[in-house]
Amino acid sequence: MRTVVLLLILANVILFGYARLDRAAQSEAGRLGAQVQPDRIRVLTSQQVAALAPGKVAALADVCVEWGPFSDADRARAQADIEPLQIGRLVSQRPVTADPMWWVNTGPAPSRAAASGSVSVASGS
Repeated sequence: MRTVVLLLILANVILFGYARLDRAAQSEAGRLGAQVQPDRIRVLTSQQVAALAPGKVAALADVCVEWGPFSDADRARAQADIEPLQIGRLVSQRPVTADPMWWVNTGPAPSRAAASGSVSVASGS
């Protein structure tokens, strides 16, 4: 019985060491290499995008950009900014609603009933 316990402890130590070494071996270069063709990713400046002909921009099938969310005024300005690119048919919009939420922390309550609000607690001042 003692041998089984010692073997289980030894197996746990070995697995723990393996997991730590495996995690340490993953560096930024390793994560970058695991991505799908990271060498094909290029960030274009606005001048480079503007220099592309509208037909060439339309031929870029692998391009996807999400930009936003915008307020109504910002959305109009953003549409005016991308209008010179003549990519109107490639642009889609979807409305996003953001419900404002607030959290109020009232501090600890003396009991569960007081926390749920079924019992009022008088402040001791």
